[in-house]
Amino acid sequence: MGQGVYFSQVIRRILPYLALPLAICSTSSYSQIDSPVTATTCPSFAFSAEPFKPKRAAVAEATPAQTITARLQPGLLKPQVESLIKQGFNVEYIDWRASPHYRWSTHFEFAAGDWQRALTKILQPYQLQLTLYANHMAVVAPTAQVQ
Repeated sequence: MGQGVYFSQVIRRILPYLALPLAICSTSSYSQIDSPVTATTCPSFAFSAEPFKPKRAAVAEATPAQTITARLQPGLLKPQVESLIKQGFNVEYIDWRASPHYRWSTHFEFAAGDWQRALTKILQPYQLQLTLYANHMAVVAPTAQVQ
Protein backbone atom coordinates (compact mmCIF):
# COMPACT_ATOMS: atom_id res chain seq x y z
CA MET A 1 0.00 0.00 0.00
CA GLY A 2 2.88 2.32 0.68
CA GLN A 3 4.01 2.23 -2.95
CA GLY A 4 0.53 3.10 -4.25
CA VAL A 5 0.27 6.13 -1.96
CA TYR A 6 3.78 7.28 -2.95
CA PHE A 7 2.98 6.87 -6.69
CA SER A 8 -0.24 8.92 -6.42
CA GLN A 9 1.62 11.71 -4.58
CA VAL A 10 4.29 11.82 -7.30
CA ILE A 11 1.65 11.93 -10.06
CA ARG A 12 -0.16 14.79 -8.31
CA ARG A 13 3.05 16.84 -8.22
CA ILE A 14 4.15 16.06 -11.80
CA LEU A 15 0.76 16.25 -13.58
CA PRO A 16 0.47 20.08 -13.69
CA TYR A 17 3.93 20.30 -15.30
CA LEU A 18 2.99 17.69 -17.93
CA ALA A 19 -0.46 19.06 -18.72
CA LEU A 20 0.68 22.57 -19.70
CA PRO A 21 3.19 21.50 -22.41
CA LEU A 22 0.68 18.97 -23.80
CA ALA A 23 -2.01 21.64 -24.03
CA ILE A 24 0.34 24.05 -25.80
CA CYS A 25 1.47 21.39 -28.29
CA SER A 26 -2.05 20.28 -29.12
CA THR A 27 -3.35 23.81 -29.79
CA SER A 28 -0.39 25.03 -31.82
CA SER A 29 -0.47 22.21 -34.38
CA TYR A 30 -4.15 22.69 -35.23
CA SER A 31 -4.34 26.46 -35.24
CA GLN A 32 -6.69 28.16 -37.68
CA ILE A 33 -3.96 30.64 -38.52
CA ASP A 34 -1.96 27.90 -40.27
CA SER A 35 -4.81 26.93 -42.65
CA PRO A 36 -7.41 29.64 -43.18
CA VAL A 37 -10.82 28.43 -44.30
CA THR A 38 -12.67 30.46 -46.89
CA ALA A 39 -16.18 30.24 -48.23
CA THR A 40 -14.90 29.16 -51.62
CA THR A 41 -13.93 25.74 -50.23
CA CYS A 42 -17.54 24.87 -49.41
CA PRO A 43 -19.74 23.70 -52.28
CA SER A 44 -22.84 25.78 -52.82
CA PHE A 45 -26.21 24.23 -52.08
CA ALA A 46 -28.25 23.33 -55.16
CA PHE A 47 -31.77 24.71 -54.97
CA SER A 48 -32.89 23.14 -58.22
CA ALA A 49 -34.89 20.33 -56.64
CA GLU A 50 -38.64 20.42 -57.14
CA PRO A 51 -40.81 20.98 -54.07
CA PHE A 52 -42.24 17.91 -52.40
CA LYS A 53 -45.70 16.98 -53.65
CA PRO A 54 -47.44 14.15 -51.78
CA LYS A 55 -48.80 11.50 -54.08
CA ARG A 56 -52.49 10.93 -53.85
CA ALA A 57 -53.79 7.42 -53.64
CA ALA A 58 -55.44 6.20 -56.77
CA VAL A 59 -59.16 6.57 -56.33
CA ALA A 60 -61.10 3.61 -57.63
CA GLU A 61 -64.37 4.12 -59.34
CA ALA A 62 -67.28 4.37 -56.99
CA THR A 63 -68.63 0.96 -56.17
CA PRO A 64 -71.62 0.21 -54.03
CA ALA A 65 -70.54 -0.03 -50.39
CA GLN A 66 -70.57 -3.44 -48.79
CA THR A 67 -73.31 -3.58 -46.20
CA ILE A 68 -72.54 -5.28 -42.91
CA THR A 69 -75.37 -7.25 -41.34
CA ALA A 70 -75.09 -8.28 -37.71
CA ARG A 71 -77.32 -10.24 -35.38
CA LEU A 72 -77.43 -10.07 -31.62
CA GLN A 73 -79.18 -12.54 -29.32
CA PRO A 74 -80.45 -12.01 -25.77
CA GLY A 75 -77.57 -12.58 -23.38
CA LEU A 76 -74.20 -11.20 -22.36
CA LEU A 77 -72.90 -8.39 -24.52
CA LYS A 78 -69.19 -9.15 -24.14
CA PRO A 79 -68.93 -12.43 -26.10
CA GLN A 80 -71.17 -11.12 -28.90
CA VAL A 81 -69.19 -7.90 -29.33
CA GLU A 82 -65.87 -9.76 -29.17
CA SER A 83 -67.10 -12.06 -31.92
CA LEU A 84 -68.06 -9.10 -34.12
CA ILE A 85 -64.71 -7.35 -33.50
CA LYS A 86 -62.77 -10.46 -34.50
CA GLN A 87 -65.01 -10.93 -37.53
CA GLY A 88 -64.65 -7.33 -38.75
CA PHE A 89 -61.06 -6.48 -37.83
CA ASN A 90 -57.79 -8.40 -37.75
CA VAL A 91 -57.69 -8.58 -33.95
CA GLU A 92 -56.04 -11.34 -31.92
CA TYR A 93 -56.51 -10.04 -28.35
CA ILE A 94 -59.35 -7.97 -26.89
CA ASP A 95 -58.89 -6.19 -23.57
CA TRP A 96 -62.41 -5.81 -22.15
CA ARG A 97 -62.22 -3.02 -19.55
CA ALA A 98 -65.97 -2.54 -19.22
CA SER A 99 -68.33 -4.44 -16.99
CA PRO A 100 -68.67 -8.08 -18.08
CA HIS A 101 -72.28 -7.99 -16.83
CA TYR A 102 -73.75 -5.86 -19.63
CA ARG A 103 -76.61 -7.73 -21.32
CA TRP A 104 -78.34 -7.47 -24.68
CA SER A 105 -82.05 -7.93 -24.09
CA THR A 106 -83.65 -8.89 -27.45
CA HIS A 107 -83.11 -10.53 -30.81
CA PHE A 108 -81.74 -7.77 -33.01
CA GLU A 109 -80.57 -7.65 -36.60
CA PHE A 110 -79.23 -4.50 -38.20
CA ALA A 111 -77.23 -3.32 -41.18
CA ALA A 112 -74.43 -0.75 -41.38
CA GLY A 113 -72.15 0.63 -44.08
CA ASP A 114 -68.97 -0.68 -42.44
CA TRP A 115 -67.72 -2.39 -39.29
CA GLN A 116 -66.98 0.87 -37.52
CA ARG A 117 -70.57 2.06 -37.84
CA ALA A 118 -71.93 -1.36 -36.88
CA LEU A 119 -69.93 -1.51 -33.66
CA THR A 120 -70.71 2.12 -32.87
CA LYS A 121 -74.43 1.28 -33.04
CA ILE A 122 -73.91 -1.45 -30.46
CA LEU A 123 -71.39 0.21 -28.12
CA GLN A 124 -72.69 3.79 -28.01
CA PRO A 125 -75.83 3.10 -25.90
CA TYR A 126 -73.58 1.46 -23.28
CA GLN A 127 -71.15 4.44 -23.42
CA LEU A 128 -68.36 2.13 -24.55
CA GLN A 129 -65.59 2.86 -27.01
CA LEU A 130 -63.52 0.52 -29.16
CA THR A 131 -59.83 1.36 -29.69
CA LEU A 132 -57.85 -0.66 -32.24
CA TYR A 133 -54.06 -0.92 -32.13
CA ALA A 134 -51.51 -1.87 -34.79
CA ASN A 135 -50.31 -4.89 -32.79
CA HIS A 136 -53.64 -6.68 -33.47
CA MET A 137 -55.08 -5.68 -30.11
CA ALA A 138 -58.36 -3.96 -29.28
CA VAL A 139 -59.59 -2.30 -26.10
CA VAL A 140 -63.24 -1.93 -25.18
CA ALA A 141 -63.60 0.54 -22.34
CA PRO A 142 -66.01 3.14 -20.97
CA THR A 143 -65.79 6.31 -23.09
CA ALA A 144 -64.28 8.44 -20.31
CA GLN A 145 -61.60 5.84 -19.55
CA VAL A 146 -60.04 5.39 -23.02
CA GLN A 147 -56.73 7.23 -23.45
